[in-house]
Formats: sequence, structure tokens, C-alpha cells
Amino acid sequence: MCLSIWQKTGRTDIFRSKKLQKDRIFPKTLVDRNLLEGVKGKGGGYKLTKEPKDYSLGEILRLTEGDLASVPCTSKTHEHCNHMESCPSHPIWQQLDNLINNYLDSVTLANLLNNE
Repeated sequence: MCLSIWQKTGRTDIFRSKKLQKDRIFPKTLVDRNLLEGVKGKGGGYKLTKEPKDYSLGEILRLTEGDLASVPCTSKTHEHCNHMESCPSHPIWQQLDNLINNYLDSVTLANLLNNE
């Protein structure tokens, strides 16, 4: 993830395109959502559009990885399961998803950069 780039370069302003591609980050998705801004020319690459404290890990993961559902039946993209209402484990999976998403939304890039 981007964190490895920041740790390697020691900079949080410009990230080189090759490093983003090597780390399997999808800059276009992040640029389209205004999380990164492209910088053209020599020394160009990508830069953050806001402060690291204003980026949640949950937001970034949902953009780059998609739905973070723990099981298919809790995914927003999954078709409705006919057994969902009678399934005794479904509420547990929903609660787990809520815990995971709430936690990831509470962690910022600043937290990661400061090893918090």
C-alpha cells in the first residue's frame, strides 16, 4: 500500500508512478475519487490531496479492494440469499463486518505513518 512508499522515500508529498504500480496501488481510482492528484513533468507522480490524518484506511481499502465483507451474503454486491432471514449466523457476520469497517474507518494514514 501507499504506506510502503512513504516509508521508503520519507516523503508524503510526491509518489512516483512506478512505485505505485510496483506496490499494486490503483492510482487512477484514487485520483478519480480525489484522494491523489497527478503531478506532471520531471519529478512528477502523485500527491495527497489532503492531510494524512484526513484519510481513513477503510476508505482507501474499499476503493482499492472493493467490498470488505467477511462472507458473500453480507456483501452489498451479493444477491439476496433466500435463507438470510432464517440463518442463525447471518447477524454474527453482519456484526463482524460492522466491527471491521468501523475499526478500519478509525485508522488514518497519519496513524500508520506514526506507527500508532
